[in-house]
Amino acid sequence: MAPQRRESTPDTPTSELRSRYLSVTKDANIDTKTAQHAMTMFETLQEKFNVEGDPVEWLLPGAYAYSISQKPSNVESKVVLWKLFKATSISVPVFFQRVKKWGEVAGLPGAARELFSRSERYFLMSKTIFGSFEQMYTCVFRDPLDADLLKNVTDRAMSLRKKQKVVFPKIVQSVDVYVFTWDLFVRCRLSAQALRDDLISCYHLLICVLDYVCANVLALKRDELLNPGCSIIPKVAEADEKTISTFSLIPYLCAKFEGISRDCQILYSNGFLPLLHQLIKDQELTTDGLGVTTGLLSPENFEKNVKSLNSIYENLVRITMAGDERVFLVSGDVNNPGVGGDPLNVMDVIETMKGRRKMLPSINRKLELNDFKTPTPVVSGLSISTSSTPLTPNSSCSVLERREQQESAKTPALLTAVDLVTQLTNLTAGRTTKPSTLLAELLKSVYEEDVSASFTKRAADYVEKLVKAYTEADDPKGLAEPYIRARFMFAQTWYFKILEDVLVSEKQRSAGTFTRMKRLIDAERFQKSMLALAVEMILYSYNCSRMFPWPIEALEVSPFDFVKVIEPVVRLEPLPRSITKHLARIEETIFEQLVWRSESPVWNEIAAEETRSVREVCWAHNLEETPTTGPRLPTTGEFFLFHACSTDEEMLAESNSCQLHPFELYIIS
Repeated sequence: MAPQRRESTPDTPTSELRSRYLSVTKDANIDTKTAQHAMTMFETLQEKFNVEGDPVEWLLPGAYAYSISQKPSNVESKVVLWKLFKATSISVPVFFQRVKKWGEVAGLPGAARELFSRSERYFLMSKTIFGSFEQMYTCVFRDPLDADLLKNVTDRAMSLRKKQKVVFPKIVQSVDVYVFTWDLFVRCRLSAQALRDDLISCYHLLICVLDYVCANVLALKRDELLNPGCSIIPKVAEADEKTISTFSLIPYLCAKFEGISRDCQILYSNGFLPLLHQLIKDQELTTDGLGVTTGLLSPENFEKNVKSLNSIYENLVRITMAGDERVFLVSGDVNNPGVGGDPLNVMDVIETMKGRRKMLPSINRKLELNDFKTPTPVVSGLSISTSSTPLTPNSSCSVLERREQQESAKTPALLTAVDLVTQLTNLTAGRTTKPSTLLAELLKSVYEEDVSASFTKRAADYVEKLVKAYTEADDPKGLAEPYIRARFMFAQTWYFKILEDVLVSEKQRSAGTFTRMKRLIDAERFQKSMLALAVEMILYSYNCSRMFPWPIEALEVSPFDFVKVIEPVVRLEPLPRSITKHLARIEETIFEQLVWRSESPVWNEIAAEETRSVREVCWAHNLEETPTTGPRLPTTGEFFLFHACSTDEEMLAESNSCQLHPFELYIIS
């Protein structure tokens, strides 16, 4: 909706438009009262805004937005979102954008608007991950569009052409495995509540699913479904039960497609396998026997597994109000997906793959399968130049368009997140979740005894509190707790790294005295703020949905205390540029909003501090008479943002020259 004033009231929607709209909403299980209310609201909004395009393509997102906003949080939604997608010509991302716009202009409750934003983020993350799925699949399995395999699927489709319902094959082909792999991934992701909004975790989950499906193909002895160019896969004839159980594709896929092997292995053992066993226990998946995880693709189990996965997934989509990720299987344009055919119909999937490869020949499996480098995409048959020479205006348009397609094919959001985690991992190389030798010696010189154990215990207690806060709402069964714990243990390692660097720097300024440093180390507010900062950098690197202010809320740290540790750490650590910019935005938010809340400690410090007058801070020529005293300059000992005080109360009361850097408070007198 363009926010432009209309000069006249539009005519009432035609009966044809109303009939078409009500018919679609009825098919999508939106009750008549809700649909009518959305129509009335639409007519009201038309008086204030111009509507671009087909009105039905605005009415349907509006009906969905209003129906969700009226649904109690503990009641399952009955809206069939797929029906609304199919009734419009707009893409799914645009649909969610219009849902959000409806929430804003119609003044829907804040909880509903937050849910719309979360659903949009969830779907956009799926788009990023699917961008890598086809290349990863064809690296391990036979290409579904290979002529010999395609002929089997085409013949099967022709024999079933006159049947109305989808009939599953007795002999599974590569395209069936392709669809099943994506279905299993989206089903597992939707159940992994603590992980599904985390980009890197979802990407690693896809790698785990590919590894698991490959093991099932090996168990079936179906070597014709595997890519013969992938030399690390054992020969089917030599693959016994022990070989299959010990074989893992994870290191290979992580090295080839920019994954983090350590994290992926932890997720497989502590996240994916427990979830898989739960699906088998709930009889959602059928295997070859009790306690066995193979046999999903066997002729007697495949049809049952596909139907069960899709049926339960559709119910979960209605409950969570997430976008249906199966739409990518039948969307010709991954960057702007819309609903095309039926994702359960393999012929629709094949036709979509053909069309997509005509648009992006880079997907056409032109890979060096035995090297460990991610291939550079080729767009429209032309390699993108990496030259930094400036382009002239006359030649830049087409190159910029190709560059956009290249960046989209390389999934920059995913690669950026992986790169950040890799850089932080390199910065903590050789360190553990305990103080290093240097930090332990520094603490021993301050306290005249070994206090490393107490420091480690305090940090572990904080981490335990964070893990509980992160998982108690989203992971009641505790399936992902070990994986989440490993991430916060990484944050603990990073915490000891930045703590060491800050204390070493402070020691150099203290001229060999440890009194002030001891008081600083003893301050619980300082320790919590440092750990909260370490956690924030780790969560940002993993592209988690829970970032600032979640860490300071979980650790009960005030924004006023948290902002004090940001600048010293940024000055000391060689952080990636994007993390530095992220922390700068947090500083701005705190200075502009959070630090002025009524419960903020800043008010106590303002009350205890003698506020400067305007004469002390203005230039002489701006005053009627020259001030007799100049502004007090901070001493060397005041450089560090936390005052070294014996108690938290003293820390509040004492003066601090950098209390709200770069802002200071004055009174006009």
